[in-house]
Amino acid sequence: MIRQFWAFVFLAAAVNASGQSAPAEWDTRQSIDALVRSLERAKPLLEQAEPDKWVSRGASDVYVQQFQSLKHEIEAGRAAAADFSRKPDQISPALALYLRLESLENRMNSIVEGIRRYQNPALADLVQSQVSEVTTNRERLGPLLLDLAKVREQEFQIADQEAQRCRGSLSRQPVRKKTAEPPKQEKP
Repeated sequence: MIRQFWAFVFLAAAVNASGQSAPAEWDTRQSIDALVRSLERAKPLLEQAEPDKWVSRGASDVYVQQFQSLKHEIEAGRAAAADFSRKPDQISPALALYLRLESLENRMNSIVEGIRRYQNPALADLVQSQVSEVTTNRERLGPLLLDLAKVREQEFQIADQEAQRCRGSLSRQPVRKKTAEPPKQEKP
């Protein structure tokens, strides 16, 4: 048992020596906070958009649907950021946030084009600056996600190697033969 403990400590030290470590929780939380702030700044700008009026100017009514969807997407992005903030060491919330942001950017870019063409180019520029900020924050999230995945993969590999080593050690131990016990006699 002590040998196994020291083997595990040795393997853990090897991981740390290799330079692979989980992203610092503080850095992750700062990135998430910056992302949420950029979403909050985009919201009042987007509320100035009037896609219902664009339709009378020749825009497709798809913009109205996209705009409604965008409002929900922003809230879902905030919820995904909160989830990742609560679980910064887990891959699935990080990936969910990353994918949510990618979708959000696409919708925002579409709405920006509608604002530019059917409403106000200056407002479109302001919204575009917020889209760029969201994009920058999403791009910062990518390396964090990759580092987190690498660390988890390395941890699983170490655990697997340790399990294989223990299994090999157990399989090399001689099998103990049971001594034959005298048959029990039944009482009449």
